[in-house]
Amino acid sequence: MAQSVEQELSLRWKGLRGLISRTRRYALTDHHLLVGEGAQRFAVSMGHQLEDLLTESSRERWIEWRARV
Repeated sequence: MAQSVEQELSLRWKGLRGLISRTRRYALTDHHLLVGEGAQRFAVSMGHQLEDLLTESSRERWIEWRARV
């Protein structure tokens, strides 16, 4: 399965949903690479809200996995 650029380079924006549909807005700024806490601050300054993207089901699976490791 092909990986996305974000997965391959481990460049992720945590807690932000729907970024692909908003990339044009970011492309019109002078920023070239936004990652980590700086990316979160930038997104919030652009009007986006941080969310917990982890579902209850995925949280439970993660807890089960951690117990086995």
